[in-house]
Amino acid sequence: MNTNAENISRLSSDSLEVRSSLQGTIESMDKTADISERFSKNITKTEVLNETIHEVERLTTGCFSSIDEIIESIDNLVENTQELNKELNIFKT
Repeated sequence: MNTNAENISRLSSDSLEVRSSLQGTIESMDKTADISERFSKNITKTEVLNETIHEVERLTTGCFSSIDEIIESIDNLVENTQELNKELNIFKT
């Protein structure tokens, strides 16, 4: 073989290796893009979940305030009932 033919053969072989390497790189980049897209979707879902948790926390805090008010009203009702019973017992005797 003459020198030009050998160079062309080596160049052809090298270009096949480069092509294979580029295909591997493209596949890796596709996988990376897919992972990034899924990660981005997960971040969005996590943000929505976080906001939902905060909303539940706000609602729960409001419920606790209402429960405290109900307990206070019940305590007042119990005291008033006890006083009324005492006064009623005076009339029984």
